[in-house]
Amino acid sequence: MRTCVSRWTRPLLARHASSTSPNPFPYPGHANPSPHQIFHLPPSASLQDVKARYYDLVRIYHPDSPLNRALPPATVQARFQSISAAYDVLRGRSRLLPSGETEPVDRKKDHHDLSSAMWKAKQRKKAELAFAAPLISDKWKDRLMLGAIFFTIGAFVAQTYSTRQQALSAASKDYAHARSDYYGPKRTRRVPSHNDSELAALDGDRTSDKPP
Repeated sequence: MRTCVSRWTRPLLARHASSTSPNPFPYPGHANPSPHQIFHLPPSASLQDVKARYYDLVRIYHPDSPLNRALPPATVQARFQSISAAYDVLRGRSRLLPSGETEPVDRKKDHHDLSSAMWKAKQRKKAELAFAAPLISDKWKDRLMLGAIFFTIGAFVAQTYSTRQQALSAASKDYAHARSDYYGPKRTRRVPSHNDSELAALDGDRTSDKPP
């Protein structure tokens, strides 16, 4: 009877200590702790106790928890994965191998399963965004630089083309003026015709017939 009483009074004492300690369920300090040691639960704990303790541990050991800011990210991730693996073992979703590793059992995931893969995907996304930010900045810099180069080349080509067109236009005008000056007098000068010769002869006869 004493054993039974002490078995159920320990979780109560642990919950009472949670009100004064920032981490009422510290992670075991020895290597390869068992799932029950990680959860601070006796082997006779029910599934409801396991789920309730799992939620407590997630609030404490989740990578985004303020209690883990002083720990290295690798340690935080390893502990969170160990808690998730221990939760699967205590629920019968995985089996514990002699080496301390867990082997998944064929099962269907439910809404209580907080998969570490989701957290990995989130961290991977953050890392990709953090890595892509300078690349995007450098890419925009390269694009702006290339745009400035192309704009300068285009402006130079446009100016050269405009200058050449102006020179060609001026040369065409000068050629037209020179051509008109050269051919103009020849066009305006009248060529004597046969009728003009006859009229000149008649005028000569008239002047000769007049008395002196």
